[in-house]
Amino acid sequence: MEEKNAKIKAELAAHNKTLKKKLKIEEQESKAIKIPEKGYIDASDLPPMPSFVQPRPESSINLNAPKCIICRGTVYFYEKQDPPTCLYCEKIVLDNATEVC
Repeated sequence: MEEKNAKIKAELAAHNKTLKKKLKIEEQESKAIKIPEKGYIDASDLPPMPSFVQPRPESSINLNAPKCIICRGTVYFYEKQDPPTCLYCEKIVLDNATEVC
């Protein structure tokens, strides 16, 4: 009886081993990207990427901050305050001005 059980266990182990190999191969084939008839993969063959929107913290929005008189951008504490001018406009526009208002 024990010999019969050992024989059946050995057959079952061999069957389980082949079954696991088949399942592993099928899983790998299902994950593989199929190469189209044109012979190469380009962006049209891949799914679209999800759009990325970087979250903006609410604390960074200051509606009462002074605005640049030229570009209407936010003027920070280290920039020219009278008249409020951002660093870019101060360097590009005001430094290159030939006329005085």
